[in-house]
Amino acid sequence: MPPLPSQTNSHNPSSSETNHADNGQLNTASDFKPQELDNNQIQVEYHPLINSLLCDHEGNFLPEYAAPPSWNHAPPDDFSPYMDHHQFEVADLLFQCTQMAADNVNNLMQVWAARHSNNPPFYSKEHLHEEIDSTALSNILWKSFTVYYNGSIEEGDVEAALWKAQGWDVWLHNARIVLHNQLGNTDIGKNFDVAAQCVYDQNGKQ
Repeated sequence: MPPLPSQTNSHNPSSSETNHADNGQLNTASDFKPQELDNNQIQVEYHPLINSLLCDHEGNFLPEYAAPPSWNHAPPDDFSPYMDHHQFEVADLLFQCTQMAADNVNNLMQVWAARHSNNPPFYSKEHLHEEIDSTALSNILWKSFTVYYNGSIEEGDVEAALWKAQGWDVWLHNARIVLHNQLGNTDIGKNFDVAAQCVYDQNGKQ
């Protein structure tokens, strides 16, 4: 393997380098080797600090090949917070598939209650939205704030005055919780790089 370019901040773990865990135990960086792929044709070099060393949920470092904790899979018949599969399907149909207007949701639930002994899947549009917001796979609440233009508006600039004079809502999710859910997703949780890295070919070219 040719040497890596000198202008990069290469990190070659040595026995003197250590990582401190919260419990006071030490794991030497030499326990974690650079990743090499394709019969040594490609070398992946990780950031010296942001190196994605394995650890448990409390931040204690683990051996390199430690088995990950098991995924928490819900039973196939668990549709929480919905009462059953039918209530879930109704919520999906009204909110996502047809995007039914709120007043029509209320009207439909009243008809449903009259036909089925006053036992509709949802009592109102508010009840429907509360169940959707409490769904475990969608537990990231929306947050919002309003921004305003605080500069000057030139006299006669009618077009600019229209948007500069009103407030604009910005909606967002908590990025930390979004990342937490992505890491807990079995479909993508193992298929992306979790640390900064440089990739070099057999000639040392990045």
